[in-house]
Amino acid sequence: LLMDKLGKIIEELKQILSNFKKLGSKRYTEATLLEKEEQVESLVSQAYNITTTVGEGQKIIKAYKIIIELEKEIRARIELQRNSKEMPFDVKMATALVATYSGKEDDTESFIEAVELLNELTEEANKPTMLKFIKTRIMGKAKLVISQDIHTVENLITKIRQKFSIKLSSDAILAQLKATHQGSKKLTDYISQIENLAGQLTKAFIAENVASGESAENLAEKFAKQALIENVANPETSIILKASSFTKLSDIAAKAIAIDKPSKISVMHFNSQNNQTPNSFKKANSPRPGNWQNNWQNNWQSRNNNYQGGNTYRNNNYSNKANNAPSTSRWNNNVTRNDTHNRQQMSNNSRPQGSQRVHYFNA
Repeated sequence: LLMDKLGKIIEELKQILSNFKKLGSKRYTEATLLEKEEQVESLVSQAYNITTTVGEGQKIIKAYKIIIELEKEIRARIELQRNSKEMPFDVKMATALVATYSGKEDDTESFIEAVELLNELTEEANKPTMLKFIKTRIMGKAKLVISQDIHTVENLITKIRQKFSIKLSSDAILAQLKATHQGSKKLTDYISQIENLAGQLTKAFIAENVASGESAENLAEKFAKQALIENVANPETSIILKASSFTKLSDIAAKAIAIDKPSKISVMHFNSQNNQTPNSFKKANSPRPGNWQNNWQNNWQSRNNNYQGGNTYRNNNYSNKANNAPSTSRWNNNVTRNDTHNRQQMSNNSRPQGSQRVHYFNA
């Protein structure tokens, strides 16, 4: 059991030494070096107490010698880092770590976390350069907040958090969630709005100590899911989502989008029904092949005959008028009509009575 304890101490010291070797040309901050010194001193002290308690067994003595050698090498590396030339500020690393910040509330916490990490990795001598660099990453309305009297990263973080952290209470965000309806918005836009409010609610729960970490996120998602289900525009979608067993907001959102999107078969069936009506209408109302041409020819011939007949009459009439006599054709027609009329009167009066005389005349 005691050898197991010494073995664990040896492994911890080896890990500390390995971390120093991995640094390469990089350096720990002075605070980190002090922390490493205290850690090594504590481990060596534990090993020493074990050896004095149980006596000088061969295995224990051998393990203790290994611990002492590791301690010497670690302390040598600590001194080497303290005496070596200080590292310049790594602008490339800082640029990759700290994104630009314009004062947007949703980006405030992530920006602060990145600045805090950069501050931890930067040497004390390089802190003024680091502060100047961070100020170059701030723009827009957030730039107006950065005054000349800010001389430390801690002051900068405090100022940004006061001005741009989300100030809405959890109650206000919950009320906003309940009042947010899809209406005429696209479903994807509505879901994005709900997810954004869920993120704000999580931060509010953490700030108000209602819940922390994953618990705050789960609690916020619970309210967001309820709002999405109740306020989605399609009643059918709402019913299906209520019957589902999803626990994550992302799963509920994906299901809602899947329900809202019509299937390919339904769309094709709808289009085929719509296409039948225009075709049927055209078929019923379009002339049969050849009808249009035949009708046109018949109408043209009829008009042509009328035109020719009219010209014949006009020519005869014109010719007779020129001779100061009635048209021959009209004269003959009138004689025939009058003669027929007189004969009908004769047949109706079989015999003349008294001295009645019958006159034959041509009108």
